[in-house]
Amino acid sequence: MKKIFNVIGICVLISYLFIFSSCEESYDEDELLRDIDKKRLEMEMKERTFVYEGDIFQLPARIKKIDSTYVYGLFEDTSYTYTYSFNASDREAIKQHLFELTSKLSEYGNFELDRQYIYLGVTPLSEAKIEVSNDATHWYFVGSNGRLYNISFDSDSETPDFSIGEFLYRLNEDNTLIIPIF
Repeated sequence: MKKIFNVIGICVLISYLFIFSSCEESYDEDELLRDIDKKRLEMEMKERTFVYEGDIFQLPARIKKIDSTYVYGLFEDTSYTYTYSFNASDREAIKQHLFELTSKLSEYGNFELDRQYIYLGVTPLSEAKIEVSNDATHWYFVGSNGRLYNISFDSDSETPDFSIGEFLYRLNEDNTLIIPIF
C-alpha cells in the first residue's frame, strides 16, 4: 500500500512540475502586441478581399457585402449579382483599383457593349466591344473562366456601393456572343 501511495505521489509531483513549467512560458508584452497586430491585419485583409467566380479581388479599402441577388439559372448553372458597400471617401480608390484588376484579368480589357451591332451567335466580342475610360462607373470584363461579367458603381446613393455579376450574354468557344435559353 505504501508503494502505491509513493507511486501516486511521484506521479502527482511530476504532473505538478510539468504544469508549472508550462505556465512559466507566457507572452511578453512585445509578443502579445505583435500577435494582436497580426490578427488585426488578417481581419482587415478579409474586409478588403472578395472572391467572385474564382477570381480574387483585393481592394485598397474595406468593403462589406450587403446583398446577393439571384439573376438566372439554366439547369444547375446559377448566377448571382453581389453588392458591396464601402465608405464614401474610398469610392475613387476602390473604383480605380477594381478597374485596373479587371482590365488585367480580362483578355479583352474593360469594355462596354455596342448592342446596336450585335447579332447573337455571329458577332465576335472583339467587334461588339467599345473601350471605356478609367473613370467609367459601369463596365464589362471577361473573367478567368471565360464568362462575361459586369461591374456597376452606384453614384447616386447616400451609402455608395458597387455590384458585380454575370452578364446575360455568354461567349461561345469562338468568342461570339450568345444568350442562354432559359
